[in-house]
Amino acid sequence: MDESPILSVEEIAFCLTKKSPLNQIACAIMLGCFKIHIRFPLSDEAPLLLKLSSKVSAELELEQQNIFEFDWSSRTAERYRNNIRQLLGYREATNEDASPYINYLQNEYYQNSLPKRLYWRSHVYILNGIKLSNSP
Repeated sequence: MDESPILSVEEIAFCLTKKSPLNQIACAIMLGCFKIHIRFPLSDEAPLLLKLSSKVSAELELEQQNIFEFDWSSRTAERYRNNIRQLLGYREATNEDASPYINYLQNEYYQNSLPKRLYWRSHVYILNGIKLSNSP
């Protein structure tokens, strides 16, 4: 793992608002993982959790905790995930996001990345059981 810090000063302050050292480190792991991988860690990713735990514990100036004692599927973890998304300016995608996303893919990504014959064939999409079409 890179030697540069994972967390900013503001993010460290955010993590330190959590109740216990275990929760502070768990929150920092979730934040760090999201910043690096654009996803939250899974409870069965021991190598990733241990690497991040070591790194963020040092950044938070806390003693390492047994991170496997944290319940990654708890309401607390869910709340932390929501707080982190809000802190970083992300939100979960909704069904209303589908059409603008498909338009973006067609007009910006596929049109510029795929050969024209493949682009024109990519105008039909299936999402949540609804057929969406943007035929040229």
